[in-house]
Amino acid sequence: MSDDLTKGTLPEHYYELRQNGFSDPRDENRPNRLCICFSDVHFTDGTVGKQSAEKDSWAVVFDRIKSMCVNDAIEELFIILDGDVADMLRSELWAKKGIYPWERKEKPEEFRQTLGEIMQGIIAKHRDTPGGFFSRLRRLPSDLEEGKRINNKKNYVKRIQVLVLLGNHDKELLADPDMLMTFYKECLGENMGLLTPEYREWIGKMYGKPAEAAANEAPELPFYWGDPGFRLFVTHGQWRDKENSRAIEPVAGKLGWKIGDGWRLDAWQSNSYAPFREPCFGDTVAAGLLSGFIYRTRERFGEIEKKGIQADIKEISRLEIVIAELDLYRPNYLAVERIIRESRRLRLGNQSVEVLNAIESELIHSLELWLDWPFTLKNASFLLSWGLRIAYAIARLIEKLGNGALLRFIAIVLWGKKWWDKLFNSNTPSFGDMQTFPTFTTPYRKFGFRIHGEGHTHIALEADLKFDSPTDRKTYT
Repeated sequence: MSDDLTKGTLPEHYYELRQNGFSDPRDENRPNRLCICFSDVHFTDGTVGKQSAEKDSWAVVFDRIKSMCVNDAIEELFIILDGDVADMLRSELWAKKGIYPWERKEKPEEFRQTLGEIMQGIIAKHRDTPGGFFSRLRRLPSDLEEGKRINNKKNYVKRIQVLVLLGNHDKELLADPDMLMTFYKECLGENMGLLTPEYREWIGKMYGKPAEAAANEAPELPFYWGDPGFRLFVTHGQWRDKENSRAIEPVAGKLGWKIGDGWRLDAWQSNSYAPFREPCFGDTVAAGLLSGFIYRTRERFGEIEKKGIQADIKEISRLEIVIAELDLYRPNYLAVERIIRESRRLRLGNQSVEVLNAIESELIHSLELWLDWPFTLKNASFLLSWGLRIAYAIARLIEKLGNGALLRFIAIVLWGKKWWDKLFNSNTPSFGDMQTFPTFTTPYRKFGFRIHGEGHTHIALEADLKFDSPTDRKTYT
């Protein structure tokens, strides 16, 4: 890298993690280093489906990490978990207990108890189960030490840094200090007393808090991380999603922020990152609508299976797979569309009537609950809020004609939403959008960043790749 990249000043309100013992990323004589990023692993308690990889897959991944460290003589290893790691939203317990993430202040005890049970489910499934991700992650340092001994190599992997960035599905951890402590200790295997002062100072500055946090407290999850040696800047990406962040008004010396303001570290710092740690519209979809539908539908399926009709049992077995994957649909409303397609298939086949009634009635019930929660409409965007209100009023009239007519109307609404998004709300960033990403703005480029990585929207972009065309502008690919 040229001098202008290695000697750039820090962007305003950006803080760099520098810890004693680790090399200077801008030092040309720095040791061999390796950075591995994961995003959106979504480790859930397993009660309403799963997004995370199977344990056999993690065996391959961690074996690959160990072999790379040996073969490439890696001295410093960085593992970045880029948000949505411990998924606290996708659980049946919210609907089962009748307490939801946006009720954390109204029902604090019930909220903490539910959060604790979800966390214990995640620990049991992904740490205590042999081969689970967290068990392998916690064991990685000792596995690498063993690799040193076997391969008779003394100078590789002297230091390991594991970082978990804040996502929109694990932000509930920040609502309860005890739960955050549990995550650090039980999932990551961190000893609070051994977290370095530099790490605590970095988090403190980021959140606009005193640097000298108590050694027995669990620091908040960082919102971003960058390393000019790797030329890499990483954040989860929810800052570009109006459904998974909250606008805030300027009050008492604190800066305001809305989605159109873009990357604003100063505004977020003055509010301790409230736009991304407070409940938001997306919670009502993940924890309320979809998780509630899956939980209640499975309860109905259990009642039907007790009757022992093989055709129904076979159909339920198939639908179990479908509903376990609902949260994989992007945008989320496509999950509702998928259920409507399944109900249409059952209607046309004129079979498994009880199964059909279960998914149709529970879908309608879940949609009604979702729209009846004041939090849903209050936190939707202006246009979406009014669109939902109008659609709900019409649906109330149509439901008198039966479930089939009502679901056809909902399908039409979703079709309209799909075309609206295609025309006006594309998730694919334009070239203009990309130029507003921090990595590609002048201060960050001067500091040495070239690769922009984010989870959530699953975008990885690199600046200035050497393509022959186009020749008239910089490329972000």
